[in-house]
Amino acid sequence: MVIVIAAREEGRLGMLLETAVDIAANTTPIAERALLCRPAGEPERLVQLCLYAPMEDGDGWLCEAALINLFRDRARARGVDSLQALQLALGALHGALEGLIRAGGSVAWADGSPFTSLDDVNR
Repeated sequence: MVIVIAAREEGRLGMLLETAVDIAANTTPIAERALLCRPAGEPERLVQLCLYAPMEDGDGWLCEAALINLFRDRARARGVDSLQALQLALGALHGALEGLIRAGGSVAWADGSPFTSLDDVNR
């Protein structure tokens, strides 16, 4: 299952679920960051946060993001332009990490130093 985050020109955000095989055209990330994540009740693991280049997709833009070694599928963010798609993809990563923490897990920098806030991901 692939999570698609769509932005409409009216400014409303919607979340759609697609049941399709995830065949990603982008295989090389444009940005990466290593994190240590511990899902609730599981051992800590090294997770690679990856952001892929936005691509034109029909009437809008698509940008994929992944948390490799944490979730199997990539998030797909759709925007009216490449920048909006990129921003929504970053938001999807942020939301996934927030969900992990709300569920009792933890996130830290790759060197083991703790986050003071998920806003630290932006540094």
